[in-house]
Amino acid sequence: MVNKLDPKIEKKLLKTVSSSNFNIKNFKYEISDDGKFINLSGIMENPDFELFSTLIDKYEKLLNAKFVNVSSVSGTHTFTYEFI
Repeated sequence: MVNKLDPKIEKKLLKTVSSSNFNIKNFKYEISDDGKFINLSGIMENPDFELFSTLIDKYEKLLNAKFVNVSSVSGTHTFTYEFI
């Protein structure tokens, strides 16, 4: 089964991603099978790590979730959040 966000939250998330200063390409999100975590991932051109905190705060509020970690593999950044 594929877990999806509420359509209203998904719409806000996609709007937030598209309007960010990070120029995120190939954005996708995945909710864990147990529904406890969400991974937001995409390719960011010239990521500014100092601005990540702003992005993290926005997503925490939007998703009602707590930031867990960020990883980067081959240019794809993945932010993991735990739903509260």
